Amino acid sequence: MDIQPTASRDPRPARIVATLMSLALGALGAMTLMTQHFAGHNSRRPGPAVVLDGTPAMWMGGLYFALAALPLAIWWRTPRAASTWAAACMLALVGCLLMAIRAQR
Repeated sequence: MDIQPTASRDPRPARIVATLMSLALGALGAMTLMTQHFAGHNSRRPGPAVVLDGTPAMWMGGLYFALAALPLAIWWRTPRAASTWAAACMLALVGCLLMAIRAQR
């Protein structure tokens, strides 16, 4: 008698990891909103970091919140609801990015 191992269908580990990712990105967004300062980094080449202050930094904090909400789509039960959530998060993300760029000018 040959017993084949089956893959686990328990979604809890993936949901926990997605929630932790959301908490980490949400904390970065909250820190950016509270301090009104964003200091990004460039890992591809040495040089000056991206630094935003004031209104552009606040929009960047909103961008981080929209990005933090994206992994929470794993908690929805149906694929349609999850994809709607992900699409709304991406629209918010693009909107915040455009507003941050506009506020930088």
